[in-house]
Amino acid sequence: MENLKEILVTEKFKDTRLDVFLVKKHLVSSRSSSLKLISRPAVFLKGKALKSSYRLKTGDLLKIILPPIQDVLDSKLIPYDHPLEIIFEDEEILVVNKPAGLVVHPAPGHKDKTLVNILFSKKKLSSGSHKLRPGIVHRLDKEVSGLMILSKTKNSEKNLIQQFKKHEIERKYWAITLYAPSVYQGKIETWIKRDSIHRKKFVSLKRFQSGSKKAISYYKVLKQHRSGISWLECQLKTGRTHQVRVHLSSIGCPILGDFTYGRQKLSFIKDKLLKKELQNLKRIALHAQSLKFKHPQSKKILSFKSPWPKELRFLLENLKIR
Repeated sequence: MENLKEILVTEKFKDTRLDVFLVKKHLVSSRSSSLKLISRPAVFLKGKALKSSYRLKTGDLLKIILPPIQDVLDSKLIPYDHPLEIIFEDEEILVVNKPAGLVVHPAPGHKDKTLVNILFSKKKLSSGSHKLRPGIVHRLDKEVSGLMILSKTKNSEKNLIQQFKKHEIERKYWAITLYAPSVYQGKIETWIKRDSIHRKKFVSLKRFQSGSKKAISYYKVLKQHRSGISWLECQLKTGRTHQVRVHLSSIGCPILGDFTYGRQKLSFIKDKLLKKELQNLKRIALHAQSLKFKHPQSKKILSFKSPWPKELRFLLENLKIR
C-alpha cells in the first residue's frame, strides 16, 4: 500500500534541489532512488508534478507518494550467519570475495540475508549512505561474483567514493559470452539509461538522452571455444549499473546465463552433455576478477585478484578453455 506524506519546506532547505532534498530528509536512500521516485511521478506541489531540478521555496507544501518499498528502508539490519571470504582487512578497509546469489545490501525483495547482514555485527563498518548500507562504496549484482571493497571509517568511505568518481580504481571482470565479438579487442563507449518500460533493465544508446550517463568499457577475448562461446576480460573506465552486461550485449555477445540482456538459445551447441551443463547454469557467468586502487590512508597501491569460482571453472574445463 502506498504511503502519502506531506512535508512543509523550511528556510533551511530554501533553494535546495528536489532530488537532493529527498535524500537529506531520508525519504530515499540515494540520489538515484530520488530521481526514480520523482520520475514516477510521485512528488507534487499544488497538484503539479515536480521535476528533480526544481529549487525548493520556503513554505512549499510537498505531497510525496512513497511506494511500499519504503518499508525496506525503515527496517533494521538482522545478523546473518553465512560464510564469506575476506581477502584483505585492516583498520580502514575490507576486501571480500562475494559469491554469486548474495545481494549486497537490503533492498525490495531482499530485506535480509545480504552481504551487509553478514558483516555489520562482526566488523566495524563506516556509516554509508544509509543505515542499511554501512561500508558500501560500490556494488555487484546479485548473480555476479567477485571482489568488493568496503570502508570501515568515514574518511576511507569518502576517499574511496572519490576514487570511484574520478575513475581511479582499476576493475577487471571476466565474462563467458555466448558468442565472440567481431573485433577481438576494443573499446565500447555509449550512453546508458534505465529502460523506460522495464525499470530493472538498462539500455545502451549511441547518443546522449536525458537521464543517460556516459559509459566506457574495454574488452579483449582471452580464449574461445569452437562453438563461439568465449572468455572475455573487461575493464571498466566508468561504473554504471549493469555496465558490462549492457555493453557486451550491445556488441552481440550476451553473457551466458544473463536472460535480461540476451537470448540464451543454445541450439548451436551440438554436444548434448555440454548443452545440458550450460542450461543448468544457475547464475550469470560474470566475475569481478581484479581490483587495483590506492589505500585511502597509506596511499599505497593495493592489487587483488580472484580466480574463477568453482562452478564457472568447471564449465570452462568442460569447454576445454583453460
